[in-house]
Amino acid sequence: MRKVALCLLMVLALSFTYGSAFAEDKFPLKNVSYTVNDLGTEFIGEVTNNSGTSYTMASFKLSVYDANEKLLDVVDIVINNFEDGQTRSFNGISMKQISEISRFKLQFEVGI
Repeated sequence: MRKVALCLLMVLALSFTYGSAFAEDKFPLKNVSYTVNDLGTEFIGEVTNNSGTSYTMASFKLSVYDANEKLLDVVDIVINNFEDGQTRSFNGISMKQISEISRFKLQFEVGI
């Protein structure tokens, strides 16, 4: 029984793809905008999967910077059923009211 459980855990571990580098080349952003409201800041945009891999679920971090390169916040983004070569829209929410955004950076976290 232990061997079966260990094999299952190994198969599950190998089925995940992890990323720690910024993903501009494999997951380029476009048409990113934001809206500030009473509850915080909502981000919407599009990302293309140029990774060579299709994902049932892909998780990203969207880093938000001001003009002085100060990190203002990091927002979680999840895209389900993200096929290689596909462009998908996304949205994410920050609990902070951020109005002076200069640029965004997308980091791939994990994909299944």
